[in-house]
Amino acid sequence: MKKILKRFNTHFYGIKFNNEIKIKRNLILRLDIINRCNLTCLMCHYNKDYNKIPLFILNKEDFEIILKDIGIYLNEIILSCGYEPLTSKNFMDIISFISQAYPHIKISFCTNALLMDSKIRTEIIKNKIDSITISMDGVTRKTYEHIRKGSNYERVISNILALNELKKQYSLDYPKIIINYVIMNSNMHEAQLMVRLGKLIGAKLINFRKIAPFNQEIKNDNELLDDNKAKFNFYREKIIEESERHKIPIHLADKFDMKSEFTPLNNYELTLNDFSKIMPDKNEKIFLEKDNFKKKKTNNIKIKSSLIKKYLECIKNIFKIKNSSFYCTKPFNEMFIDLNYNIKPCECSSIILGNLKEDNLINIIFGEKFNQVRQNIFKNKGDPGCKNCFYFKRMI
Repeated sequence: MKKILKRFNTHFYGIKFNNEIKIKRNLILRLDIINRCNLTCLMCHYNKDYNKIPLFILNKEDFEIILKDIGIYLNEIILSCGYEPLTSKNFMDIISFISQAYPHIKISFCTNALLMDSKIRTEIIKNKIDSITISMDGVTRKTYEHIRKGSNYERVISNILALNELKKQYSLDYPKIIINYVIMNSNMHEAQLMVRLGKLIGAKLINFRKIAPFNQEIKNDNELLDDNKAKFNFYREKIIEESERHKIPIHLADKFDMKSEFTPLNNYELTLNDFSKIMPDKNEKIFLEKDNFKKKKTNNIKIKSSLIKKYLECIKNIFKIKNSSFYCTKPFNEMFIDLNYNIKPCECSSIILGNLKEDNLINIIFGEKFNQVRQNIFKNKGDPGCKNCFYFKRMI
């Protein structure tokens, strides 16, 4: 074991994973709890035709089965990948079960916040949700509702402000608020203003994501950044300036390698007038002592030595492979369950590594198929399952 660990330590990533698996829970589970959404956003894969497909919805009993073998090793569960979790009637039961049965697991989810009403907010606080990623792609009502079709700007902001009121009332630092902002041609000019709005709602991070070509409408409407490179480079600098001014961390794509300059044709008046008029929604009274709201602790756990050996056996040959220009951490500490109970290394991969109806997560995670994906990640072309990943295409 010492020889293997020593060899493992010869690589930067080896050190990282060695430290994680020796003493920590490091695994992250991603899955959708329902295959429905309440919006039809401009840039999303989801559309009205999805209502014609059979409903997929998980319940508490499903999570009892899913977490039976893997639960003690999980660090985090992310309850949304491509759909809106708050459309599920089982959402509150699921987070309550996870919080009580596996108090060490961090619970996170992504939402458009339209359905985050007083009952949902109460359960978020009671069950100590670690972080909520809120999808907002516009700062003004006009831009936001143009992109997020079917939403209501005032209600969304009101819900977010009300959640912050609860956090303030009980002196809580959770849930952390993260903003997802998909940058496209029609909202680029407001992106810098999102940093200011993020500061006002207490966002800990803002992810500025490039729009992906999920549908033909996006291409037809000239929304892709590849068709507006100079404009993106111009507003990218504005976003960075606002981030530094307000001290809010951001994730932002690299600028395009080009010399052309961009000059705005319209003098947009950047204000937060729409936001400043909105008041917080009313919250329910929570009849719990403040001590009950203390954030749950995630104590380190010593994983069984047999599992460490199995994991090291899986990856010990990886470091014979020369360093690659492409690298992704997901196969090493994440897993994704799709709507057919198939296990994949992430939500973008097309490779099926097993099925929950046929095997348990422990066997799948440490199985030969998963091991092969991990080895492939260190190759220049990555794993065959990565070929449809938007981020992979931009990295190779």
